Amino acid sequence: MKKNWTAAVMWVLVLAMLGWFGSGGTMPVMAAETVYIATAEQLTAFAIRVNNGETTLNGVLTADIVLQDDISGWAEWGSNPPVGIKKWIPIGTSDHKYAGTFDGAGFTVSGLYINNVTKNGQGLFGIARNGATIKNLGLTQSYIKGPDDVGGIAGAMYGDIINCYNTATISGKDNIGGLAGYIETTSNFSNSYNSGKISGNSYVGGLIGHSRATKGIINGCNTGTISGTANVGGVVGYNIAGTMTNCYYQTGTAASGLGN
Repeated sequence: MKKNWTAAVMWVLVLAMLGWFGSGGTMPVMAAETVYIATAEQLTAFAIRVNNGETTLNGVLTADIVLQDDISGWAEWGSNPPVGIKKWIPIGTSDHKYAGTFDGAGFTVSGLYINNVTKNGQGLFGIARNGATIKNLGLTQSYIKGPDDVGGIAGAMYGDIINCYNTATISGKDNIGGLAGYIETTSNFSNSYNSGKISGNSYVGGLIGHSRATKGIINGCNTGTISGTANVGGVVGYNIAGTMTNCYYQTGTAASGLGN
């Protein structure tokens, strides 16, 4: 009996130290881990962890990341990729959508190569859910091809993209954008630009292919050539909600800023 009483007292003390009673019976929530990334290997490891279920991981770049040994011929990767090129698997999947904060800290990712015509949601990040933030990041000297929901920073974004840019070549079918192929009503999108070549069938935009963001798109610019067959815009291919504020596209890159 004495042993059981001693164990009970110790358990009460543990719960008190954890704030069980002081928080009304709610156990404290542990802060999400932050991973500092300085190499291609570390970025790949980060992607694997997220795609295996650690979706709330935060990431911070501490250097420019180059994903290939040689990126000098990146502009030809669409027609002539080099033998042995490393294929990127996007961060965040339909089963494990990214939910953390990824801060590029002003650094870039280059040498990203994707040629996947069967799986939607292609980009540096594949699918990111409401609450995710990707900021202060550039994607350069890269090639991305997919079916639907394809973008440089994210294929499909339900969270926020802030202070990002893309210079990569991006192509696909529907919902194709320089920064994101598709963004939802919960998204914030601001202070970002594209100078990469973007092509697709429908809902093709310099910044966003298909936008439902009720908060709108703020401070965006496109100077890349945008092409497609329907709903093609220098800024947004198809905008179903929200307004575009202080957004521009270079004359000649598309017939209009908004595809619809």
